[in-house]
Amino acid sequence: MRGLFANLALVFGSLVVFGALAEFVLLPLLGPSDIPKNAYIEGVLRYVPGQEGVYRKRGAVEAHYRINAQGWNAARDFERPRGAATCRIVAIGDSYVEAFQVDVGGSFAELLETLYGKNRAEVLRFGVSGAPLSQYLAMIEREAAAYGPDVIVVNLVHNDFIESYRPLAGRFTRSFLTLDVREGRVVGENPGEVYVAPAMSDWLRLSATFRYFYYRWGITPDTVRALIAKPRTDGARHEANIDVAELDREWPNIVASTEHLMRRIKAAGQARGVPVIFLIDGVRQAIYAGREAASIDALRLNRLVVELAAKLGVVALDLHPIFEARWRADRQPFDFGADDGHWNERGHAVAAETLRGALRLLGEPCGG
Repeated sequence: MRGLFANLALVFGSLVVFGALAEFVLLPLLGPSDIPKNAYIEGVLRYVPGQEGVYRKRGAVEAHYRINAQGWNAARDFERPRGAATCRIVAIGDSYVEAFQVDVGGSFAELLETLYGKNRAEVLRFGVSGAPLSQYLAMIEREAAAYGPDVIVVNLVHNDFIESYRPLAGRFTRSFLTLDVREGRVVGENPGEVYVAPAMSDWLRLSATFRYFYYRWGITPDTVRALIAKPRTDGARHEANIDVAELDREWPNIVASTEHLMRRIKAAGQARGVPVIFLIDGVRQAIYAGREAASIDALRLNRLVVELAAKLGVVALDLHPIFEARWRADRQPFDFGADDGHWNERGHAVAAETLRGALRLLGEPCGG
């Protein structure tokens, strides 16, 4: 027994030493992704101010981020008083506005500023991963509106709709504003809980080991399970970042919740005398595959946004036909493919150009 315990202690000690070497020496050299800590400030989930790092995803993405003094990924701090620019635009969204996949300063917000020229417009972006359309309303009312915008831009992606009333499980999803929807009717709004960072799980999440395998290479329990188990046949059909098989059974709830939120966001703009623009992503993988729009189920959401915008008297810009035309012209992708589906520099540039053209035609304060 003494020999057995000695051998077990030796094995355990060896694992501890190896784990320590991997955590503090080997994996930092291999380049794990940096991940900022979250914070809950003035009723809105964001990031702890003052963090900087390099976001990495597989071998395709290596981009510098900077969390400003207000808790958002941006090249500069946001000042409440108007700066030298004659116009102020605020952009609201999730990870596409957060834009960790491109260097800070390279998102569509900063590119839109560049298209306007020096001191003509400033674009402040408020984005956090995982936020749905419902949370965008909270971000406008509790945060962005205080900066006195002349235009509000709400960036939409396809998982923003169902998750507005049926949030995914996660570290902070309970801190998002969500809707109570029943049988195609919105019966209430849930303001969300105060987010308190869990010390132990945050320590694990921010370790080099976790950041290397989970965040950089996407190795999760689900991916491991998929390698060793038979493929599931649950009827799911994925386009963009959703299971489109859910659209039929959830459609009444989707329509009701989307109209409610778009109406509320329009009212938030009206209360401040500023226009609202909804910008919705295209189904890019279907474009690359050469599929016609009529065969793409996820585009039902694009059409819904455009139809509701017309009904409510606001502007909706659908990026799908714009991405499609650009792809047919030069076959240059707008994302990182299988490594990361978020917009790359080209995707952000197309979004910025689309907004610039729309604002010019609208003749709004930033139309120029």
